[in-house]
Amino acid sequence: MKKHSLLLLLLTSVSITHAYEKHDAHEHGAAKMNIVWEKNELNIEFLSPAFNITGFEHQPSNHEQEEAIEKIEKQLNLPNELFEFEDVSCKAENIQIESPFEIHSDHKDHDKHEDKKEHDEHDHAKHDDHKDHKDHKDHKDHDDHKEHADHDDHKSHDKHDDHAEDSSTHSEYSISYEFHCENSKPELTIKTADLFKHLPQLEKIQLQWLSAASQSSSILTKKNSTVTLK
Repeated sequence: MKKHSLLLLLLTSVSITHAYEKHDAHEHGAAKMNIVWEKNELNIEFLSPAFNITGFEHQPSNHEQEEAIEKIEKQLNLPNELFEFEDVSCKAENIQIESPFEIHSDHKDHDKHEDKKEHDEHDHAKHDDHKDHKDHKDHKDHDDHKEHADHDDHKSHDKHDDHAEDSSTHSEYSISYEFHCENSKPELTIKTADLFKHLPQLEKIQLQWLSAASQSSSILTKKNSTVTLK
């Protein structure tokens, strides 16, 4: 294990962790960041409610939501478009993204299969209606109408359940970036403005950082998005 990884473990247990006590609760718009810098090695750990990243926290229920997850996770895999390093070149050597979501690649095919199945069943029902007695047909139409109304009620109930799930489900992203920086200066300035830009729901970041010479904590916001490590 790299030495800076050991420092990251140390960071989570040092006394400055009391700064997290006010942010332990799952809070939309708020995230946490740990930064460890030693010589040329830089580790950034970003912990955030899924809402800040995707705009929702429940498992994706349609293809559009799956595409939204895939799109933002591709962006998260481009750290040099999220972090800007002042007067120094830092190259990402390792990226780990722990996502709370499960993406099913066959979701779209499944939808098509269900549509075809419903179409076949509809045609079959029309054929049976044509063969049946008129009174029976009228009776079936009445049942279909009742079933349709029940189905609409069921859909409304599902929407209510989705809303309840969205408000009660707490999903988190855990993202880790390891950089190698060509830096001989005693300070390292990191700008996170682009991170806020790509995550519009994100409002503030509770930051803790540790270097070989110092440690500190602060709050990053859209208006105050730069930190200098010493």
